[in-house]
Amino acid sequence: MSNFLCRCLMLSLVFLSSLRDGVCQQKEYDGIVAVVNDEVITNEDLEERIRWALFTLGKDDSPSLRMQISSAVVWEMIMEKLRCGRTKKFAPKGGWVSPKEVEDTLTNLAEANKLSLKTFEELLGKKRIRKSTVSEMIRANLAWEAYLETRYGRYINISESDVKRTLAQVKERGKQELYYVHRMFFPVSDERNEREVSGQVNNLMQMLNRGVSFSSLARQFSRGPAASKGGELGWVLQGQLSQEEDRELHRMAVGSNAVVRNNRGYAILLLQDRKESGGTSYTTLQLVQVVIPVQDDNLPREAVQMLFDSAKTLKNDAQNANDLVRKAQESGFCAVSPPVQAILEEISPEIRPLVANLSAGGISNPCKMPNGIVMFGILDRKTNEIPLPTAEKVLRQKQNERLSVFSDQEVQDLKKIADIQYNKKYERLDKVSGKDFG
Repeated sequence: MSNFLCRCLMLSLVFLSSLRDGVCQQKEYDGIVAVVNDEVITNEDLEERIRWALFTLGKDDSPSLRMQISSAVVWEMIMEKLRCGRTKKFAPKGGWVSPKEVEDTLTNLAEANKLSLKTFEELLGKKRIRKSTVSEMIRANLAWEAYLETRYGRYINISESDVKRTLAQVKERGKQELYYVHRMFFPVSDERNEREVSGQVNNLMQMLNRGVSFSSLARQFSRGPAASKGGELGWVLQGQLSQEEDRELHRMAVGSNAVVRNNRGYAILLLQDRKESGGTSYTTLQLVQVVIPVQDDNLPREAVQMLFDSAKTLKNDAQNANDLVRKAQESGFCAVSPPVQAILEEISPEIRPLVANLSAGGISNPCKMPNGIVMFGILDRKTNEIPLPTAEKVLRQKQNERLSVFSDQEVQDLKKIADIQYNKKYERLDKVSGKDFG
């Protein structure tokens, strides 16, 4: 999946504070959330997108969580309508996106969650989220990405000497301290935008403090190039990020989050790991997932505990990971995934602590996940040298950074010419985002 996709695909926290007076009007429409340049967003549309947001965050529905995410969902749906209007206007004869690209991206989403496409679709159905809704989100935002590259790609000129200079700096800094970083980024365009972005970042920090996963929030809300990977930058050397972020990473404890303001906007950092000067290795795992499916989200606590007890018994009876797989397959009530290769540092922050200290043959403790009670078995574990980035990777990173600037400006232009009306019951959005709609 491309670096820009998830910034638009999921729910980026784009607030319309720069709308001019009189453009955004409050009206009472039965069953309608908003009207965007004559395009209607219904209550039914909003409810399904909220279910999608909750699903991707891995959280159960609650009034307080709804209050935190509803404003982002509504306004991203509004911005999606605006982006679709722009891409439709300039669409080439064959369209921006093929059906295969949409299906491939849907498959990538499933694999990012360590699920088969079939299992992913079953989970969507269980959460009352239509596959067609997710597919249309994918289509809309792949089209936006293609439009940006077509319109602005010719203005991005990165010389071979720039790439070589960056590679030389990375090689030299490889002798210094290394940081494994996840990052959300939110650009600031002007003083008024500063207030809304600051409020948005504070809101996200509150959600992180409540236990919402960093990677899920990054996929939903970040506007940085790594959003589609849950904000994962991987191993970062001094100089790859801003000076302000370098200083903060040096002070941070492993596992902590921090907010940093640099000259382009706000970054929220998660320091997932650190290697002292000269550390050049990383760990790969071959692992398998054993799941006791939970068919009903509303199971009584006692019933869920019984499933946990069954998982613990299965683990205790197994001699090693291979034996766990055999016993799970024989049990008749467990699902077993195919073995997958994963880099330990790239495993999501929710799963990584379960497997980080397991040797080959080890079995994790059971945990509750959206698809049921899950255990991980380590079939193999190896230590590898950290490779330097390739010239192609450096070039693409620089291109994505430049494209993100053009994208931000395009969004601001769309806001200025937008004709938007929204249901007055969403007046509460100003309390959530810190904006005053007047």
